[in-house]
Amino acid sequence: METVNEVLAAVGTVLSDAFGFDIFRQPTEQGFTAPCFFLSADALREQRMIGGRLLHSFDVTIEYLPPDEGQRRENALELSRRLFALFDSVETAEGVYRCYGKKADFGAIARGYSRGFEVTDELLRFTFTIKYFTLGGDGGDENAALMERLIMKGETV
Repeated sequence: METVNEVLAAVGTVLSDAFGFDIFRQPTEQGFTAPCFFLSADALREQRMIGGRLLHSFDVTIEYLPPDEGQRRENALELSRRLFALFDSVETAEGVYRCYGKKADFGAIARGYSRGFEVTDELLRFTFTIKYFTLGGDGGDENAALMERLIMKGETV
């Protein structure tokens, strides 16, 4: 959970620096003015992998409510382009979470997957998934067999 909060704090900082709008991390029914952002993490998952590793993943959702005046849908679409550029990586105190295919600066594989957006009812919803590995606390998977030989194209190496 600590990593989730660090990523959300970093995303909030990036949004605040880039746009200067209010950012809400708790559900708010009233008391906000557009434009503003709503920030959340959903679908936290953990999967045990071979060798005692754990694959953690969660979805980050940025919702943008455009200003009341003008072309709200067009404003939301323009902002989505900027969000793609801003979130190639997310820098936290622990390290940099890259958004695709690269090794993270802190030594673990951490990627943002499935970046995308939708505009419904003039509300922009931009999402991406963060995945990262950690070592499990049990010291390894006793059922995992060690590889003693490598077999390539039917031949033992």
